[in-house]
Formats: sequence, structure tokens, C-alpha cells
Amino acid sequence: PNVVDIRNFGLAAAVELQPLPAQPSVRGLNIFQYCFDHGVLLRYTGDIIALGPAATASADELGIMVDTLRDAIRKCA
Repeated sequence: PNVVDIRNFGLAAAVELQPLPAQPSVRGLNIFQYCFDHGVLLRYTGDIIALGPAATASADELGIMVDTLRDAIRKCA
């Protein structure tokens, strides 16, 4: 829920979120903050979350990034 679109090119990806009513970019900020508090650094621009993992990231590290983002989207909806 609340995911409008998912785009990727290789490991770079973006998750576009449905804005909260009358509060553009608040959902993106909340998800960014949740991930940051749980040790995952992402970027956000408005209600778009951008992922750009290091080329040397392991499969486990990518899994942690995706799992944390999924949890954030579910909890910050």
C-alpha cells in the first residue's frame, strides 16, 4: 500500500510513494528517518525514496536495505 511506482536501473532504484493528504513529502521523510534510525542510509526527494547501494555491497547488505525499506513503508503508512 501507498507505493505508486518502483523504478530501477541495475542496483539503482526509486520507490515513489503516495503523498499523505495535504502533507507532500512527509511520508518520504518519515520513511527516510525510520531507515536511518535502523542503520540504513537512503535518499529521499519529496515522496520518492532513492536507493544507490555501493557496487561492493554484499547480497546480505542489499537484503538488509530492502527489508528495512519494506518495514518502513509498512510502519510509516
